[in-house]
Amino acid sequence: MRPRIQVKELFADYLIRAADDEEFDIPQAKWGKVLRPNSYPSEIIEGWGALRLKIACCEVSFSPEPPGIQIVFEGGDISAEDADAIVREIVESAESFTGQRGKVIPLQ
Repeated sequence: MRPRIQVKELFADYLIRAADDEEFDIPQAKWGKVLRPNSYPSEIIEGWGALRLKIACCEVSFSPEPPGIQIVFEGGDISAEDADAIVREIVESAESFTGQRGKVIPLQ
């Protein structure tokens, strides 16, 4: 008998990048410290992506997708407003770290 595979549902998908349409100047080794929301508790977890966080009830993955960073929310129960707010806070953190202005591009 084959083991059952649970497929997680994609909830939200974003691309973040600098306002000049270039990538943020964040070394990938610093992603775990920089790409975190300030007002939502988060923890680094194992899984696919260059970085994966548990935020609220969701798993959130980060992958380099030039020219930017793709952020994908999977599973869990979070409102679209909260997902948008989390991504905005992550961009604010990236802006603070790099001194670059940023933008969010919803992919769904």
